[in-house]
Amino acid sequence: MPTRDIAWNVSEIALVVMYALVAVQMLFLSYGAARRYQAWKSGQPYGPVTEVKTRLSKVLQVVFLHRRILRRGYVFAGLMHLFIFYGFIVLFIGTLIVLLEADIVRPYFGVSFFHGPFYVAYKLIINFFGLLFSPGKGLVFYSPLVVLGALGLPRMWREDRSLALALLGFFVTLNAMAAVSTYWGDEVWGPRYIVPAAWALLVPIAWWATTINRQRVLVGLAVLGAAVQLIGVSVQYSRYTEHVRALTGVPIYRDRLGVDRERIPYGNDGTRWVPELSALLVQSEALISSQALERLGGDGLEVTYAPFEGRSRTLDFGDPRYTVSLDYWWIPPPDHRWLARLLALAILLASLAAAAGLYVVTFGRGPPWGTRNPAPAQ
Repeated sequence: MPTRDIAWNVSEIALVVMYALVAVQMLFLSYGAARRYQAWKSGQPYGPVTEVKTRLSKVLQVVFLHRRILRRGYVFAGLMHLFIFYGFIVLFIGTLIVLLEADIVRPYFGVSFFHGPFYVAYKLIINFFGLLFSPGKGLVFYSPLVVLGALGLPRMWREDRSLALALLGFFVTLNAMAAVSTYWGDEVWGPRYIVPAAWALLVPIAWWATTINRQRVLVGLAVLGAAVQLIGVSVQYSRYTEHVRALTGVPIYRDRLGVDRERIPYGNDGTRWVPELSALLVQSEALISSQALERLGGDGLEVTYAPFEGRSRTLDFGDPRYTVSLDYWWIPPPDHRWLARLLALAILLASLAAAAGLYVVTFGRGPPWGTRNPAPAQ
């Protein structure tokens, strides 16, 4: 039956240290909760508790919908806080399940539930959120425009519920199908298997980008999304695997088969979950080092990865072995240097023309920050 080992590459010493730190955290938590309780008791009585249903509803809305944070002028800050909040909630639930299996049910009762259909459901939920928010494969990092689509969904739901249901059903279904598998297409850039569904979260942007300021944000995120993809196509992904191997000392993906588990410092799916090993970050550092700093006469970047357990390693992108060159490898480069420069100039002009066209379509022919003509008097 499907299952996986718990703490499969963590030594006993590390487990002892982890539980000792958990005990310290619980002491601080208990002390802080006791102080909060004493401060609450020192206040004046509120009076009889009435309208329990209404008040409970408001509490749940404040906690789970962030009604006090998601307000005008703080939408993006509130949204990011909401993402962080639910990320911790999901990971906390997953940690509790592992705690029950590894430390309570299996050692004291001699039974195990972390396999079969339960494990498949557990993995589906964790991977579902991982495909959206993990630093190495999260859709919100590789296609940031989906954040605006998520903001437009509530209004779209109110005005065209059938379309909203169709888009959500398509996106959730395909994401769930990809989440069931432990294979996410790791050997390529970004969340490969949910790319066909990513467009479903772009449609609601039309319901959100209804003001000039919001359209400015839309253009900014569109440029950011294009830059993210430019990072991906500028260097072969195989160079990223070489860089991670230099940072960690061991291979990744299928090449790590046969390596002693105790020697793997990044865990089971480090390139998905460890921010320092995210392809988006590592390839950005490589390009900045090779195509900016070194071209300007400076030294290459030095990046250090210090895992919780294991040896800390530093990668020097100035080392010729790890220096990257622009390599749009799906098309062979021209034989003549002048032809290569002409091609680069054509790509640059086409990009500028596309940006100008997007600007004109979005803001009209006048600058978006200028004053508009007043409406004619009635």
